[in-house]
Amino acid sequence: MTPALSENLKKFDDPAWNEMVSNGGVSTVDRVTVGPADDDRVRNQADTPMRVWRKVTVETTVAGYRKYNETKALLTEITRGDDGWRVGRVLGV
Repeated sequence: MTPALSENLKKFDDPAWNEMVSNGGVSTVDRVTVGPADDDRVRNQADTPMRVWRKVTVETTVAGYRKYNETKALLTEITRGDDGWRVGRVLGV
């Protein structure tokens, strides 16, 4: 392990460590829903033809030493370029 990684792990708690990582889990996506962004961080930013903010909710089943379900909600910025739409930023990871 590199010194930088060791220092990072000492300073910051990883909420996923006691779940999927230490569980030896494999995650399976059960359902994805996309809806309007209802978050104060982007509420005042209007959708434009080139950029929209959306809330993406992902429901997964994790199977490892124990099995459990989890739901994660992410705020995504979707931008339009010459080759179509793509995810520009993700908040909440």
